Formats: sequence, C-alpha cells, structure tokens
Amino acid sequence: MAHPVDYVLRTLRARLREPRTYLILGSIYGIWIVHPLATLNGWWWLESGGVLWQLRHALIYLFVWGWLGVGMVGVPLYLFAHLARRVSTRSVPGDMLVLGLAWMGIEVIREFLVYGFTWAHLGYLTAPSLALMQHASWGGVYALSALLMAVCVGGVRALLWRQWRRLSYPCALAALAWGSGALLLTTYTPPEPPATLAALHTGLSTRETTRFSGAETTLTQLEEALAAGAEVVLLPENSFPMFELNKNLALRGDPTEGRVPALFARLTALSRAHPDSSIVVGLHIHAPEATYNALLSLAGGEFTSVYRKRVLMPFGEVVPPFLERKHTGTFETGARAQEFAAGGVAATPLLCSEVIYPRLAATPPTPLLLNASNDSLFSHPGVSRTNSTQARFRAVENRAWLVRSVKGGISSIIAPTGAVAARSSAPDTAEVLMVSGAES
Repeated sequence: MAHPVDYVLRTLRARLREPRTYLILGSIYGIWIVHPLATLNGWWWLESGGVLWQLRHALIYLFVWGWLGVGMVGVPLYLFAHLARRVSTRSVPGDMLVLGLAWMGIEVIREFLVYGFTWAHLGYLTAPSLALMQHASWGGVYALSALLMAVCVGGVRALLWRQWRRLSYPCALAALAWGSGALLLTTYTPPEPPATLAALHTGLSTRETTRFSGAETTLTQLEEALAAGAEVVLLPENSFPMFELNKNLALRGDPTEGRVPALFARLTALSRAHPDSSIVVGLHIHAPEATYNALLSLAGGEFTSVYRKRVLMPFGEVVPPFLERKHTGTFETGARAQEFAAGGVAATPLLCSEVIYPRLAATPPTPLLLNASNDSLFSHPGVSRTNSTQARFRAVENRAWLVRSVKGGISSIIAPTGAVAARSSAPDTAEVLMVSGAES
C-alpha cells in the first residue's frame, strides 16, 4: 500500500499537469481579487426603471467576474500551463528562470494589449516588504511578478518531486531578492518633497459633499491647510459637485444668485489670499461638445493648469458602445499628452482609477504624482486598499512623491521609496495630511 504522502504527491503532480487545473484555480483567485469592484454604486448614467436598470447588478458581476476575474488571471494561468509543458527545462533552476520570465511576458502582454492596467498582477503581493518593492524602480511590478512565479515554480517542483535539496534554489532567490532590495533601500537617497505637500481627507461621503454644508466643511479644512503653509493642496475628486465649469473655466449659471457663486467666490478668495500656494481641485468641465472629469490647479485666484482625465472608468464614467442608446450621458477622454503644474512644480495628475495604470503615471515623468479619487463609488473597502497599494508602486516605479486625496478611502502622502509618510486614520475622519518641502 502506498504511503499517504506519496499518494498525495502523485495526485498533485497529475493535477498540475492539466492546464484546466490552472484555469479553475486561477479563476477562483482572480474572482477573489477583483470581486470588490462588483460593489460599484455609481449608476448615475443609467435610466432608472428600465430593463438595464433591473439587470445592472448582473451586468457588473458578469463584467467583473468574467472579463476581469477569469480573463485577467484564470486564462493567463491556463496559457502559462500550456507554455510550461513545452518550454520546461526539466531542472528546478532552469524552470525558475524560464517560467518566471514567461509569466512576466504574459503579464506584460495582458496589460499592453488587452486591459491596459495591472490589477491582479502577482507582483503586488510583495507590498508588505518595502525592500522587495524597490525592484519596481527598475522592473516595475512585472519584475516582482516574475520573481514570485520563479520562487513558486522552484518550490512546487522541489516539493512535489521530494527533491529537498532543490529547495535551496527558490530560498536562495528569495533571499537574494530581499537582500538586494534592502541594499537599494539603504543606498538610495530619495529627493526631498518638491514643495510642502498637503492632502485633504475630508471624511465626507459622496452624499455629504453634494450639500452646501459639505462644501463649507471642505473650504474650512482647506483654509487650515493653507494657513499651515501648504504649497500644494490636493482635494478629493469632485469635492464640490455644485461647482460646474464651462469651457472658459468660469462657473456655469448666474454668477450673482444663490449660494453656489458665494461658495465659489470663497474658494477663489482663499487662493488669492495665499498666492504662493496651489489648490488642486477636481471639477467637471462642460463644453458644448463634451463633458470632462478634470483636475485643475488654482493659484492666485485663477486656474493655471487643467488636466482632463485620460482613461475613463468602465460603467462609472463610460459605458460600452452597445449601451449608448440607453444611458443619460457620460464623460469624454482628454488628450494623451497634457502638461500640468502645481506650486511651481511639474506634476502628473491621476484622477481616480488612473492610479492603476503604470504608463499613465510615467507620462510625462515628473517629480510629483497627484491622485485625487473617490473610492466611495465602491462599497467594499478592498477597492480602496488595493488602490492605495498600487499607488505606492507608482511612487517607486517613478521615484516620485505621490499625494493621494481620497473620498471614502485611504488618503496618503507616499515617498519615492514607497514608504507612507502620512496616512489618513479612517475614511470618515477629517484630517489634513502634510509633508514639509526641502526649503520649508
């Protein structure tokens, strides 16, 4: 009678030779990773009462579980399993090298040719280790994905074939990666913040920001940050929903009546009172031909830089073409190349979900990344945690300071090493996060 351990190992070896095993396990893992995205509650664009309104939850689950969960992880692992059977070197170190690079290639293709973003890339699992994260500065999250896959391949091969001495290969690779990352961390001298940076964490929900009391609370908090000497103050995405701009960046409607013009005048007055500071605020711009989700830099009472969001969020800001006849309106995309400055510093704006796109963060390369977001669009806290993790990788990849001001999520100021210099304590707690600049 076979030993139980031998039976288990034989069974595992047989199962792991079947690509469908990878498809099933990968799909389960992928759905687990992306399922928080199915809690989207931003259905403003859809006409209520219709068939699509009734089916909206089924629609988003089909998109998240099928297109993202299965498509982003299950299918790539299935292809990886087929590839592994053909390129295996039959040696632990050889397979670690070849299959690690193969998986990195699959993730690169998945991002560049299919999805555009890196949600569910294996490399993000290294986020708890600041030392390992440093490798993202030269190889992005892809290099860390290759590292994890190589270690897993080596460990699984050695364990399933009971080649205990071969375990030294994945262990040595993991130790080398951590050690070299720690060396990078200790020898790299990150630049000082290019200005005194501040992120407003308003503690307000999306519903609260639509009220005049919410706008007054945000303005009071902004005044506090400016009085403390902040040179660049970032506000959450769409902090003032009642402020809608026309194509000339002027307030829409009658500028003399109602509370909206008075609140807008208070915002510009704060800017004029602190001419050396830039207030970076997210607003909607309504042009005759399009509506844009935008980030604007306000200095001296005037808008000096404008960024129009380049990649729109599916179902939240844009819908598939076959739904065009059913929805009430969506946003348009901005130009791929846009220049932006705040506090006299060149910056790369990232609006909301754009923080999960590595190539957007790198174009153009600047010493400062600004991410204004509204994570309250999703009711699951996992979305905010994932976005916060990916923001840390964007800072390391670009060796830039990153400021995040988030509604209903995690606001933070992140150093070029990925270390969090300041972080909000809770989604509903009002705070001003600040990091002093080099000349402060």
